[in-house]
Amino acid sequence: MLLPYATLAQKTRDTSFFRITEINIVGNFKTEDRIVLIAADLTINQRIPKKNLKLQFETAENNIQNTDLFNTVDISNFPINDTLTELIITVSERWFFWPIPIVENADPNFNTWWQRKDFSRLNYGLVLMYNNLGGKAQ
Repeated sequence: MLLPYATLAQKTRDTSFFRITEINIVGNFKTEDRIVLIAADLTINQRIPKKNLKLQFETAENNIQNTDLFNTVDISNFPINDTLTELIITVSERWFFWPIPIVENADPNFNTWWQRKDFSRLNYGLVLMYNNLGGKAQ
């Protein structure tokens, strides 16, 4: 007789986990969201133990930082209730253009040039490197 009531009593919510309901990425103007999510290894509806939450976020931040696409990474969670949370991943993208000056000596070696100090014997210019061209971490 008491068996149905015993099974109803066992249906309690497990509050030792957070389930991610939404992930918002802020600050990525060029890099696609999916690149950040792949690096973070976080997904919607993923369950994370509350005791490992800080460690999981630190690992995700380090993984995103290791892509070399961002200067800073910060992951914040906003609990909705005891078991649901939303994440905001805030990133600051690196520069895409890197100007690199080039100065080359046209003489056989530096000492030969230094004796004459003829600036017309120098080759100089500028190279523009472009990173993350299509926003896909290439």
